[in-house]
Amino acid sequence: MRRHLLLAAILAAGCTAQAGSMSVDGGNAGASGLTLESYQIESTALTYTDEGMSEEFSGSLGAFVAVGTSAGTVDMVTMPAGATYDLTSISGSLLLQAPEGTTAQVYQALALADGEELIVSMGIPYAMGAVANNQTRVGVAFSDDATGYDQGNWEHFLIDGGDSGLTYWDGVASAVRIADDIFMPGRDLYLRFIRDGDDVVFFFCHDGRNWGAFEQFDLTAHNEDKLYIFYQNVATLTDNKLVSPLEVRWVRHLTYAGVRPF
Repeated sequence: MRRHLLLAAILAAGCTAQAGSMSVDGGNAGASGLTLESYQIESTALTYTDEGMSEEFSGSLGAFVAVGTSAGTVDMVTMPAGATYDLTSISGSLLLQAPEGTTAQVYQALALADGEELIVSMGIPYAMGAVANNQTRVGVAFSDDATGYDQGNWEHFLIDGGDSGLTYWDGVASAVRIADDIFMPGRDLYLRFIRDGDDVVFFFCHDGRNWGAFEQFDLTAHNEDKLYIFYQNVATLTDNKLVSPLEVRWVRHLTYAGVRPF
């Protein structure tokens, strides 16, 4: 198992946005012709190879499969009757809404090879009445079970909308890591997974530029072969129990041409 990490805990850099030729902000260019400060995840095009799991949610789930979640229209006032996914209300986005006591979730087969990476772009929703640990969960999971993100063997990477901020949770070893990340509904969230040998290194950021290295785990230890995106609210929310939808903007699975730029 290789465990060399060449990336710092916080990377003052950006990420890829879409396929194309490399673009550099000339105003920030140094002697080498570019600087890391030039890269912006949503606006700069870098040359990369799509490795097959990418999804832009252009009116379709693509390779993703909905689990216990029905197609419909999200609504922040009247609320859908159950867990709902919506591909039409915002063009080019997947919306997930999980009313009290439900889990909205989708998954696809996970095939992340050595040297590849996976980035998920989403916003952070808000559930009124989520005041305690684990009452609202939003994030990504690796699992070996097709019936739910928290079934079988799994690794969770999530924002806890109750009181715990950013959390890593190993469902096999019950290992937990919690970051004092400020929970801010409406904030952008990017979850990034880079495979290095058997290991996967998990990074997160909110601005598409400054990355925090949060966890490292062995992808082969539990044979997890599915990527889940999930949104869950427990059945004990207080107040009027309104929950806003989770917007998932895109999933990108890639390798770069040449050296990884950040």
